[in-house]
Amino acid sequence: MLLQNFEEALASEPVGRALLARAGVPTSDMEALLSSGFFAIGQDILPTDLELLLMNAEPIDLMHPSFDASKYRRYAQPIDVNIAIVDRHTGAIFRPAQLNPAAAFGVSGDTIDLSYLGLNTAAIGRSRFREFPYYVAKSVDTLAGLCESLRTHMAGSGFEILFRGQTKEHLVRRAPQVLEFLYGTASVREPSLPSNAFRNRFNYAAAEPYVRLILRDIVYRRNRRENRKHWVEDRFEQLNLLSHGHELSQALDDVMGIGQHYGIPTYGIDATSSWETAFWFATHKFASENGKASFSEHRWEVGDSGTWPVVYVLRTRNALDLSLMSFPSIRAKAQNAFFLPGSWGLHGNVAANDIICAIQLHPAAGVDPHEVSEIFPMPSSDFMYRELLEAKQRTLSASLSATIGLDQVFDLTYA
Repeated sequence: MLLQNFEEALASEPVGRALLARAGVPTSDMEALLSSGFFAIGQDILPTDLELLLMNAEPIDLMHPSFDASKYRRYAQPIDVNIAIVDRHTGAIFRPAQLNPAAAFGVSGDTIDLSYLGLNTAAIGRSRFREFPYYVAKSVDTLAGLCESLRTHMAGSGFEILFRGQTKEHLVRRAPQVLEFLYGTASVREPSLPSNAFRNRFNYAAAEPYVRLILRDIVYRRNRRENRKHWVEDRFEQLNLLSHGHELSQALDDVMGIGQHYGIPTYGIDATSSWETAFWFATHKFASENGKASFSEHRWEVGDSGTWPVVYVLRTRNALDLSLMSFPSIRAKAQNAFFLPGSWGLHGNVAANDIICAIQLHPAAGVDPHEVSEIFPMPSSDFMYRELLEAKQRTLSASLSATIGLDQVFDLTYA
């Protein structure tokens, strides 16, 4: 059974309210938890396989060493009641406790030393046990210098340094008392970097076989030969493939990475090794309507810096270079694109754990001048994009297109 199906069946708000009431949680705390990404589970009613999946994900009540034990008060549950609360964003599992400012994720988080940058910190961000600084870039030169310094300093560390640009920062939505329970204060900045599939409850696992067939068909007709790297003809080949899990994982990641890059909702997010590409995305607005989409220059005022565009700097070992995958992509090369998998189930905001700093763009930094066609090559030159648009047009019904995710492969306007 898929975890997503489990959530739909058992983790509904009415079920959550009933379970939390059994655990003695008052209504105010109950509503705060359910509106902040938590759901309740009753271990006594869980099927064994799901109990193992959920409760072996990590230890229950795993706290940061700096949490305030004096403010942590668990509810005394009856002997026959075995209930836990689970955070969809981080995967954290707790026994129901009073929503005091206990700072379960730490009064202060673990940090990476960035003092060599010699910059003033404009704000502090958090992602579970991690803490990172915000810097302000008032010019493209400042942005470039900062990004290149980080890349140079991290060279040879075994990590990939990637960037993600957004016209606006989005924060995880949590009730103030839940933020106090997790971080010790309600004035916490917790960036939200979920996958499209997680955010919109899109069942990518069900769509993946269709997406895989579509992509393989495109490559076959392009090359006039079948790539048999992951071909299975009998049960002995299947056993061999399964025994080499990395090969199977690579096949699935290839499909998901390329699908995500062209718009299909998956369990991951896009990033880039180019700060210039991240700057472009941070300074261009996306809009879509009736299957067509466009980008336009984004202008912003001095005002509240929390509304400024942001470039996240991520340090990761899990990124997939889309230019090296088995499905060729002109767009991926144009954007120096990488794919960060893992945003699903109990860790929807897992990518935020890779943030080492965030760069807010002052209005004086201006807008990146590159044309849309330089970032998103036209269908005439990008055969994968052209073929996916044609596959979308061939889809028999709008509902099937939405089920597969092809409805999110937008026809871009280049004017």
